[in-house]
Amino acid sequence: MTKQPAAFKTMHEIFAAALSCEDAFLATVVYWCIQDGRLQLTDPSATLDTVVFTESEKETIREWIKRDVLGLKKIKLYAFECREGSYALIYAEHVDQAAHLFEGIYGFRPARAFNVYDRLKCRTYVVNGRVQTIQELKYTLPELPYYFGEVGG
Repeated sequence: MTKQPAAFKTMHEIFAAALSCEDAFLATVVYWCIQDGRLQLTDPSATLDTVVFTESEKETIREWIKRDVLGLKKIKLYAFECREGSYALIYAEHVDQAAHLFEGIYGFRPARAFNVYDRLKCRTYVVNGRVQTIQELKYTLPELPYYFGEVGG
């Protein structure tokens, strides 16, 4: 019996897929392993399964993800409560930009903001007659900050 081929044959393929899908965890782990000399982009993808991290290394990787070392999270999607049970969604690089646009549209400063990009990035919406994910849509924005609309809570 032959083994099924892996979806990704090399670390390069895994890394490229992680970057294109904005999978900050996987991309950062692969990047960290390459920087540390544990992996090379030409290694078979199964090599990743053999890497073992210490608690200190895990903490370093978590910090890299939090700091967004790879720059995967430049454009965020913020949600602001605009009325009971409804939220305005605004794409922006910084929360203050999004809050300023919200205030211009709704006439009041939002009490708090929620970064909802990671939770919604795979959801699909019909925009201009096309079905797009939140992630795909961010690449077609005409400007930032950008008001996406309202959704029910």
